[in-house]
Amino acid sequence: MALPPFLDRLAVSFVPRSVAVVGASDDFGKLGYHVMKSLLQGGYGGRVYPVNPRVTEVWGLKAFGSVQQIPGEVDLAVVAVPAPLVPGIVDGCGRKGVKGMVLITARFGEVEDPRGAELQQEVANRASQWGLPILGPNTFGFVNLPAKVNASFTPEFSLIKPGGVALVSQSGGFCHLSGFIALKEGLGMSKLVGLGNRLNVDFPEMVRLLAEDSETHVIALYIEGMERPRALIEAGRDLRGRKPLLAYKAARSKKGDRASRLHTGSLAGDYRIWRGVLSQGGILEVEDTEELLDTAKALEALPPLKGPRIAV
Repeated sequence: MALPPFLDRLAVSFVPRSVAVVGASDDFGKLGYHVMKSLLQGGYGGRVYPVNPRVTEVWGLKAFGSVQQIPGEVDLAVVAVPAPLVPGIVDGCGRKGVKGMVLITARFGEVEDPRGAELQQEVANRASQWGLPILGPNTFGFVNLPAKVNASFTPEFSLIKPGGVALVSQSGGFCHLSGFIALKEGLGMSKLVGLGNRLNVDFPEMVRLLAEDSETHVIALYIEGMERPRALIEAGRDLRGRKPLLAYKAARSKKGDRASRLHTGSLAGDYRIWRGVLSQGGILEVEDTEELLDTAKALEALPPLKGPRIAV
């Protein structure tokens, strides 16, 4: 099935031929250092362009003052710079024709200071003008195991065994927990994706993208909250009969609701309503995070169910 233009650009950014790392650094204390390490030591075979106007070289590669100064095409930009610089970088990526962005930078809508939410809205407006998919902000990034693309600040995740489970999580902490469990227990993964504040790439977009991903056989979601439950219901219904889709809904209590809003700037909402959302979307709900990973692993091992002769 052909993807709409926005999702097509997002799909390209998951298998990029070239990556610009904005905020690339040789300083171990900078996130840009770890992003460079993830790409260069994780087996990525495409071009990596460090972007840092203060230096001429990063990790032995020529550094550029801006994305627009890069001579070749750029499919993905991974951005790890202070938040106030991000709107201008979005415009630069738009003019360059960058297909998608991973915005690792935090201090946007997840902070209580209203200026964070205002800045996030400004970034969203500029991204909309360019039709630019942005994963984040406030995300650890993503890892595409079969394609050897580690666009995150966690180099260790390049060692996860490629497999058929895709995990999409609002929480970077749960992404890290799951990644290290996968390393320890040998869980094969196709994608590990941190949504962060979900600027314009949210659960519905990822479900639709992964529905068309031949490397993904099971989709697992860690949901804290979202503002478009109807879109998730529709994406889940469209997936029925093709791939298993399961989810753990966090922040089930009032205290958890508040913690979720502070963590990723999300709207968690009444858990009873969320149970209805998952049910209407044909999404299998699990009771805890351990069950989410165990069920995903079990479903990957099962052959697809076909035909009318099924006994329970």
